[in-house]
Amino acid sequence: MEKLRCGTILMDRFIAFLKEEDALQRSQGTSDPVVILEYVKCVEGDRAGEAFWSLVWGRGVAGRKDWCLFSVAGVTIYMSRQTQQALRWKHIDYIDNQVIVPS
Repeated sequence: MEKLRCGTILMDRFIAFLKEEDALQRSQGTSDPVVILEYVKCVEGDRAGEAFWSLVWGRGVAGRKDWCLFSVAGVTIYMSRQTQQALRWKHIDYIDNQVIVPS
């Protein structure tokens, strides 16, 4: 388990998942891979209370804000300011081949 400076807590299974995916990206020739993690939880409207996440791999840290970058077990993670706020004090886990963010 690792707590990021923004307050998000990454569970060991999620970190292991990121390490495996990072190794896969590197084996496919991607240099300097970056995980781009986005998370949105709807507050109002028909979808109030629903949460959506996206995990995409990008390249390099050039042009990305330093305070949006995190390094965990050798994997670089980018989380926008909105995602950092939405995930503050939340746990991110990986169970049954799914990323889980308990409410």
